[in-house]
Amino acid sequence: MQTKNYIKIYLDTHRNKKVIFIWFTFDQIFINKAKSIGCRWSQTKKCWYLLYTNQNLKLFKNTFEDIAVIDYSNFKR
Repeated sequence: MQTKNYIKIYLDTHRNKKVIFIWFTFDQIFINKAKSIGCRWSQTKKCWYLLYTNQNLKLFKNTFEDIAVIDYSNFKR
């Protein structure tokens, strides 16, 4: 049985927009999935991000919940 990787997320502002910041260890499968749902790489923050909407949050959750443990502890709306 393969151990699931961890993803940490939190809500903040980037380029004057409310975004979901997404951190995970380098994994090409995660990168491909992140790109497929519209995530962008932030060179300054060194993590992926997605524009915050309820629809994007659900899309993120549906995309990653089966392959990773998602840490929502720092996610405050």
